[in-house]
Amino acid sequence: MEPQSIECKCCLCQKRTFFMTPFPKVKTTRLVIMILQALKQLKPDVVFFSLIKDIIPFVTQHMTLLANLKIFKTGKWRKSLLDALNHSSHVESGKEACHNRGFYRLKDTVEAQTSNSIESASTEVVQQNPQTVSISLLDSLTELQLQMVNTVNLLAVLPKPTEDDQNAYQFFANCINQLNFGRAYVVALSNCIFI
Repeated sequence: MEPQSIECKCCLCQKRTFFMTPFPKVKTTRLVIMILQALKQLKPDVVFFSLIKDIIPFVTQHMTLLANLKIFKTGKWRKSLLDALNHSSHVESGKEACHNRGFYRLKDTVEAQTSNSIESASTEVVQQNPQTVSISLLDSLTELQLQMVNTVNLLAVLPKPTEDDQNAYQFFANCINQLNFGRAYVVALSNCIFI
């Protein structure tokens, strides 16, 4: 099956800007969780997803989105996904329920934690214990702002790279991407704290 450019509304496609950066970093175990979440979103009636009939075709269909990930730069991405599915503490095998290997689902606790969007999850937590969460979020916000200041200071003393120097240019581009991501995160945290 050839990679296709598809337009779908799954939670993986909603993270398109992240995946389209030059070298996005996602652990394989986190990636399989995201894949299973997206499959559950697209096929809510399915309990266990087949590696052969569901997971691999889904990944293949989304290959244009996932192609920048390091795991897909080699030909062994299927084995890497299988290893992550088998060793993740958040993924449950359907071997007993389906009487066959190669079936997986997210454990109920993971589904419950990730079924809501970041905003609604943050709002629920703040409503439960607003003072504790505000302090924790404020600490995270402060730490993130310090990291951003340090990154800006580092970039200020470095000579601007040319496109000919690929390593320096890539480092510079990654720092800028991290800063942009950090700014968006700071805004999201600020909104949660000061609601």
